[in-house]
Amino acid sequence: MNPTDCTLQVMRLGRLLENARELVGLLEDAREKREGDFILDRQYVSSLIDRTVEKLGALVFDAYVLTPGARDRLYEDHDGLRSEAASLQERVMQGGRAAGGEEHEEYALLDAYIAWMKGKKPETSVRGFVGRIVDRVFEELGKSVPASVVGGLPFVEVPGTGVVVRVLDMGGGLDVTGTGRLDPGHVTCGPLRLLIHGDPEEEASRPGPGAGRASWLAFTSGEHLSLRGPIEAPRLFMEATLQGRGGMGLVLMYSPAAPGPQSSEALQGFSEEPTPAGRVAWRLGDPAVEMRAVLASLGRRIFA
Repeated sequence: MNPTDCTLQVMRLGRLLENARELVGLLEDAREKREGDFILDRQYVSSLIDRTVEKLGALVFDAYVLTPGARDRLYEDHDGLRSEAASLQERVMQGGRAAGGEEHEEYALLDAYIAWMKGKKPETSVRGFVGRIVDRVFEELGKSVPASVVGGLPFVEVPGTGVVVRVLDMGGGLDVTGTGRLDPGHVTCGPLRLLIHGDPEEEASRPGPGAGRASWLAFTSGEHLSLRGPIEAPRLFMEATLQGRGGMGLVLMYSPAAPGPQSSEALQGFSEEPTPAGRVAWRLGDPAVEMRAVLASLGRRIFA
């Protein structure tokens, strides 16, 4: 895999994670409507199912590109979920009428949608399917960048730690070109600057020098960061942008095991979703204030 392939992989990963996050959001919206004092119409529930099927298709395509070794199983599971979605409306409409007339039909359909998303067993639910895809993709990413690529990348040392961050710039993340050691001041990627330097408007001390020389890998642009590390055995993956959709900042993290830097304090204000082999956490916020503080705080923990 060459640097261009790595860049395309990161772009595809961003789309996959956005689709996965939106699928979780659809389930959360359905729960909110069901538990609240909302007047439902059938069109809302039908649209919810249609949007879920659409997002599942996009998610599977992204995973197909990122994990070619799991293609057959991906499409087999996806076909099963699509078949359930296609029969869901008819099945629940019949049950809703039998249970008490058409006025209950929308609520029966919404209950069936939530049950389909959650499932009695994780391995047969939409939620479990999404979690397995996320786990598989990050497992693949953890071993996909060859040493020949990493070794030729420029790097910055995180001040006050034993951490080195190798940088593959996709455009706008560094203000210089070349290889070898770079001064941290040459980092122009907003999220990475905040992780390395902290927020300049806050007085935040760094821990003392680390015992080792852990290496992390960062894919950068001006406003977006894709970070993973340590390179030898990644325990944390992060996607961060200061100016995403709707002008909001986003930080999304995945840990394949029990989180280290993702302590309960560090994740305050984050939404969390477990997967079969790990956990995803994400947070949206105002890029000018809120997300700057979040990234500065995370940097002190991640690179400690």
